[in-house]
This record gives sequence, C-alpha cells and structure tokens, in this order.
Amino acid sequence: MKAIPRFHVITDEQLQRRWTHVQIARFAIEGGAHAIQYREKRQLGQFEVLETATLVAAECRKADIPLIVNDHAEVAGAVGAAGVHLGREDTSPRVAHNRRPELVIGSTVNSLEEAQAMSDMPTDYLGAGPVYGTQSKARPAPALGLHDLAQICRRSNAPVIAIGGIQPEHVPDVIQAGAWGFAVLGGVACASDPASATRAYSDALREALARGR
Repeated sequence: MKAIPRFHVITDEQLQRRWTHVQIARFAIEGGAHAIQYREKRQLGQFEVLETATLVAAECRKADIPLIVNDHAEVAGAVGAAGVHLGREDTSPRVAHNRRPELVIGSTVNSLEEAQAMSDMPTDYLGAGPVYGTQSKARPAPALGLHDLAQICRRSNAPVIAIGGIQPEHVPDVIQAGAWGFAVLGGVACASDPASATRAYSDALREALARGR
C-alpha cells in the first residue's frame, strides 16, 4: 500500500497574488506540512505548468516531503512527484494508473455516491469535500458536512483526505469523523503568515492524533 500523507498544503496563484507556488511551498514546508499539492487552475500552457512544477518539486526534494500534482499525471511523472490528484473532469484514475503506475493517485469526491462509484478504481486516496464549503472554486459543490464525511470514511476502502473550508479548530472533528487527514488551500495560501498558519494546522493534527490514541 502506498503511503498517504496526512496534511496536504495546496499551492495557489489564483485566489491570491502575494506569493508564488514556490513561496507557498516553502512556507508550508517550514510550518510542518506533510505534503505539497501543486494546483494550477489558470489556463496556462503545458510548458509553464511543467516549469513551475519542476521548481516546486525541487523544494519538496530538499525537504524530503512528497509532491502531489493536481490534474496533470504526465507532469507529475516528469518532475518525479509522488502522486497526482485528479478531479472529476480530469483523466480517469484507471488511465493515470496505467500510464504512471508509480504515482499515488488521489480522486476528488463530493458525495457518498461518488465515493462508492470510485470503489473499483485504482485510487490510493479520496479527497472528500467541501466539508465546510469552499471559496476556491467558481461553482463549488454543496458543503458536505461532518455527517456525510463520516459516511464516506466508513464506507471507503481508500484513506480519505478531507478538504474544503477546514480551519485549525476543525481538525479534531475531521479526524474524529474518520478522515485519514486533510488538505488546505485558502487557510494557508491566503493567510497573512502562511508558515505560522501551516504550523497551527500541524499542531492541531498532532494534538488530535494524540487524543485518539
């Protein structure tokens, strides 16, 4: 079974313009993130995406933490990333696995029904949400809530990474609901001090896991 990090920080240059993908990755690494997800939703050429992914991958290698590339399996393979995260409109997990079997494959699900539909796919983890809603998408799915998150966690064969509006104070509830971990975008990228914000999440996760022992 492939190792799945518990705390993912997602980079972004669309919701905010103060920091680059590389800078956010550095801040997140400094603050104790377990993995970096490089997410580029702007309409850029493949070369630009690859160029930035290469820089982010270098930061991750220096810190010895995994990089997951959103949407682009071939870019993930080219830069030596640990994995790829696929949305519902992206390449199917089966195609990505056949092309790049070495990659950890994550898949977005917005409901229990979608999670169950992924049961026969070669998916290593499910990104379930938005748990508390989200401002990172133009047309987001409805907020999932903790009850439905728990249902997905109970019925999924793959570890669940919760996402969507998660603040440090939410981390204990998300873990108690059965999530293996969580991913954060705006809570770090849009923070006034991204490294300190990352540290608050990292501390909250450590405390939640300690209480669950």
